[in-house]
Amino acid sequence: MNEVLQAADLLLDAVSSLRIPFGLERSFRIGPGRIFDNRFLLSISRGALGAEADRRLLELVTRIDLPSEFVSSADRLIRGSRFVHFGFEQEDQSASFKLYFERPAPLRPTAPVLLYEAFKWDIGNPARRTVSRYVWNPLSPAQLAARIHSMHTTDSELARLAVSILDRAFQTLGQGDLRLLEVTDEGTARQSWDVNLYAANVRIVDLEQMVRALSRHFAIDEPRVAEICEPIRTSLVGHIAGGVHRDGNEFFTVYHGVERRQG
Repeated sequence: MNEVLQAADLLLDAVSSLRIPFGLERSFRIGPGRIFDNRFLLSISRGALGAEADRRLLELVTRIDLPSEFVSSADRLIRGSRFVHFGFEQEDQSASFKLYFERPAPLRPTAPVLLYEAFKWDIGNPARRTVSRYVWNPLSPAQLAARIHSMHTTDSELARLAVSILDRAFQTLGQGDLRLLEVTDEGTARQSWDVNLYAANVRIVDLEQMVRALSRHFAIDEPRVAEICEPIRTSLVGHIAGGVHRDGNEFFTVYHGVERRQG
């Protein structure tokens, strides 16, 4: 446990050392019989680092022990990025770092666009690593709903819950304003989706029925889920994500309450 906490502190300290503003977003991921809530994402603008951005970012990623196999690709991806995101996740017996490179997004694409490439690795065993790709697939609401259903293992209650949330968001934002990202992890079974809901003004409290349904679906005690959700009831829901995880199991993730921090 101490090693896990030290790894989380290392990442936060490394990003803070850049002495620029950054975003801190927390999340929880639910899977069969398990819920993981020691997860966060730190987001920085490459432009905020000025002329030395590429050098400073490459130095930072080596501080967090990016596997050597990823270093040359990271150097290339940094140069084409608008934002860089640093993630941490604790699971049952392990923890991982995640490094995302976000490209500038086209205004209204008519075909799938690769927006993010990411490296993810086990902190204690870097040989356990993967490359993730996040592709923006511009779809109508009906197509988006069908695509979400197709990424779950069955005609899942999770998919129906997600689509009901997105239907509400469409009413608030209008068609074309929700971005479905399709996610794959190289060499794994992962096939999942991610949608950003910040502009839809959905809060955790609005998802209470969904959270109870998630508890039943994944056979998790409702008090455990309530323990996580009660302190963040008024937080804005950032992203929701779901589908099949790299371990082959169905999952659902809720990102929430991004905060602005100063390094």
